[in-house]
Amino acid sequence: INAPPSTIAHELFHKLDKGGTISAELSDSLIQDFVALNVRGGGNIKGYLVNEFPDAFTTNRRGKLVIKEDYRSIGDILNGLSSGQVSYGYGHTKNYWAQSGALEAEAWADFGRIYYDNKSDVIRMFEEIFPNLNKRAKEKLKEMI
Repeated sequence: INAPPSTIAHELFHKLDKGGTISAELSDSLIQDFVALNVRGGGNIKGYLVNEFPDAFTTNRRGKLVIKEDYRSIGDILNGLSSGQVSYGYGHTKNYWAQSGALEAEAWADFGRIYYDNKSDVIRMFEEIFPNLNKRAKEKLKEMI
């Protein structure tokens, strides 16, 4: 009832993905983007992103470096790519990420949230670090229309 519109958009994209039929086709794109990001970051993706996108990060009450709320969908995908090992302040449990298709389903729903919110800095970061995911998710969305 009190969910913000971006959360409703996120959940709508989950509904569009009945049985993982859409998100299942995002696996290769996610892997390609993760490998490229890992190479660019020299094995330290979070450190690389903090250097490249400092305005996307903040320090939480516990003194930990986390991604800002506007970038929560990016943080969620990154958390999933690390199987829950690297925290960005947003994400799910390690058990959740261990479920088959969870990463792809969340990436699809997070794509929906990012474009619904339409915040240029968030979209720019998303497109830069996930170019293959962005392209493939847009193709899947266009196929639905």
